[in-house]
Amino acid sequence: MTRLRQYINAPGRYKRSRGYGVHSPFAFYFIRRVLCERTPYYDYEAITTLRQQALDKVRHIKGHSHVMSLKHAKMIYRILCHYKPVTMLQIGSTHGLTTATALLYDPKLHITLYDNRSGHNDQQRVSVIDDIEPILRATTGDPTTPPPFPVVVISDLRPEDRARVTTLLRRHTDMGGVTIVRNLSNDSNISELWRALTHTMERGMSFTNAKIGIITGDRDLPLHHYKLWF
Repeated sequence: MTRLRQYINAPGRYKRSRGYGVHSPFAFYFIRRVLCERTPYYDYEAITTLRQQALDKVRHIKGHSHVMSLKHAKMIYRILCHYKPVTMLQIGSTHGLTTATALLYDPKLHITLYDNRSGHNDQQRVSVIDDIEPILRATTGDPTTPPPFPVVVISDLRPEDRARVTTLLRRHTDMGGVTIVRNLSNDSNISELWRALTHTMERGMSFTNAKIGIITGDRDLPLHHYKLWF
């Protein structure tokens, strides 16, 4: 979505974010009580501290890549609280804030992390892998079986991985999985991934504010793409 189109569509996106014109009960609840929820959660203070620590680590580095906003970190936390996964796949990690925020959600959550540029080393709850091919093979796309990971988060993506990750996430969506895609407006590689995923969906829903996007592959949901303000 171009900046001009964002301004043109702003009134409609704002209304949908307030629930106006959203007829699906699932979408209405997800938008109002998860994506746009304003009630504080018990770990918000810890998330604020984690983000400040990430900022402090990179403040002296000229031209460092963007640290995730506090608003989006809190939203990822709420999404995890909503879906309650016990395992999660994260692709790309630059400053470690996504991983650290996810680990707050539940002490039982285990994260498989591919392309670990942040140097995260929680060996008990984070498994760092250097090859995504085994996960690609395990993600069959069969809608009668659950996905290997209920939730997949894309924080960063190498150009050479885009084709494989696109295939992986298409299969993941077909199996009913949830995908969170960050940095849509900062990385053309990731924005191309998002377009490829949403344009080939047959069921399920997507939600985006042009900076971060969420896809649920629930096959009981009709196909709908929501452009929102959150």
